[in-house]
Amino acid sequence: MTVDTHTMYYLAGFIDGEGCFRYSGCARASVTNSYPWVLEILQSLFGGTIRKKKRYSEKHKQVYEWEISGANAENYAYTVEPYLREKRRQAQLLYRVSDFPPHSAERAEIISAITALKHYEYAREEE
Repeated sequence: MTVDTHTMYYLAGFIDGEGCFRYSGCARASVTNSYPWVLEILQSLFGGTIRKKKRYSEKHKQVYEWEISGANAENYAYTVEPYLREKRRQAQLLYRVSDFPPHSAERAEIISAITALKHYEYAREEE
């Protein structure tokens, strides 16, 4: 499936806002949203699975999660990385993990960097 640049930037907005790049035994990526059709676009482009998340209250909308793992997650990170802003560095690191042997210092360093970026404080300083 060929995707135009505008669609990739649109998807990148969802990924920057609602997406997650992580390493837990293998490369993993996910996007959580209450609009399943956006997740269906991601699934049609990259594979993966969509599941309903548990609703804790009837006051909340139903939320869905799309998830992809392994080499597919690395390919996804590589493909969307040029369109991302907030999570670009996480994507860059995720698709580099498999460049290094398991249990190597280099791989451990990349995994630590991905985790650290998930805890980055984005609050703007007072001007």
